[in-house]
Amino acid sequence: MRYFALYAGCHGPDDDGLPNTVVVLRENTTVRLRDPRNLIALIMDGVPAQNFPNLQRLQAMPGIADELEDEQTARLVKYLCLTREGQDHGVTATIVRSFR
Repeated sequence: MRYFALYAGCHGPDDDGLPNTVVVLRENTTVRLRDPRNLIALIMDGVPAQNFPNLQRLQAMPGIADELEDEQTARLVKYLCLTREGQDHGVTATIVRSFR
């Protein structure tokens, strides 16, 4: 799946992330929410870098709205939700398109 090309380089093939640098996806609350709207927005728009005390920093995650078609993004959201939460939220290309 294209997930590995887009995300595994940072989040890792097992979603381990990097402490204080890259979010661990398998434990991420945005991925585990019952409502996938925040996850869709995050994937489409990305997240800016964040600085924390003691020189800790979370690197930016670029959005992929221009990288994937709506159907591909819907499949990515389904994949993340099914493999992390065990739920299919019924995300479709039409739903993803509404975020553009």
